Amino acid sequence: MYTPDGTGAAKFFNDTYIGNAWNSQGQVWTTYSELSGYKFGIIFNGILTEDYQIFDWECNFPTQNTFVYKEWPEQTQLGENAFPVTLSSEEKWGLHHVSPVIRVDNYNVVIIGEQRVTRIQNYQFFLLLELEGTPDEQIFFNFLVWRDGEEPRPLIGEVTFGSNLKASLKIENGRLIVSY
Repeated sequence: MYTPDGTGAAKFFNDTYIGNAWNSQGQVWTTYSELSGYKFGIIFNGILTEDYQIFDWECNFPTQNTFVYKEWPEQTQLGENAFPVTLSSEEKWGLHHVSPVIRVDNYNVVIIGEQRVTRIQNYQFFLLLELEGTPDEQIFFNFLVWRDGEEPRPLIGEVTFGSNLKASLKIENGRLIVSY
């Protein structure tokens, strides 16, 4: 996983080991990156002969205040603190993401993929993300935002990098502001 500031810890895929035991029923790989003190994880499974329940502690992910979503083969929100996650043997392969739930004022914020992020700063009343890219590169940055008792709603920011190769995303009061 990408940690552009050079201070992140990237753990390589665990090959086919989980919990120091060989998984002979297929493959389960995990990895994570740490950025500005926040951990973002990935769980990949392939060709499982039976369903497998994976726990956060097996992946070295935080044990609370996380949001799990499935990207492949279909996109599904599993929700907050959704461990253990069942990895299905009916799918040829599967991909799950684990992101921290960041409390910003009265809102919960989940960053859907931390690619291009060089820094995350929580000022308590707003969240600031600094991004780096290439000239004229266009990306769509996704978040989930909600207040306690509400359902998460998507928040999408469109970023086109200019000649300075930098952009900032600010989330305040559940809204997104892009600046260059």
